[in-house]
Amino acid sequence: MSAFLPRALHTRAGRLGLARSVWGLAALTVPGRVATVLPGARDDRFTRGIGRVLGARHLAQAVLSGPDPTPSVQAMGVWVDGAHAASTLVPVLTGRPFDAPAHRWAALVDGGIAATWAYVGWRGLPVQTGEPAGGFRADAARVLLRRLPGGVPLLRRAGLG
Repeated sequence: MSAFLPRALHTRAGRLGLARSVWGLAALTVPGRVATVLPGARDDRFTRGIGRVLGARHLAQAVLSGPDPTPSVQAMGVWVDGAHAASTLVPVLTGRPFDAPAHRWAALVDGGIAATWAYVGWRGLPVQTGEPAGGFRADAARVLLRRLPGGVPLLRRAGLG
């Protein structure tokens, strides 16, 4: 842990990952409290369940990105956050599976938070040529981004396309 924190604080991506870890841990462990911070959200069983799932997602993304992600890993994180933000639009617009306006509002706020994570990650993508050897995570991120909608422009933004 002592080596992780200084490395994480050294880069914008590391600070973003650290913030994501805190947000994910809070949503996973105390989802009711997190829900009451969001405007219009309510603390109920449905909201707590969704909060735990999203908290686990954010923690997994923070762990997989690590304290100093390669450009391709960071670009993959931007894609995941963008997909998360886009996925909240369908339930917000259709009202399904949410049974209350408070749930729709919470989904809209969550989508806005995910869009903000995506934007901050996109702005922080290092515009460079090439990438240091990143191992399995970097290789997997490049392979996936070449096949996912919108992934190639992210690789280009990171100087890898």
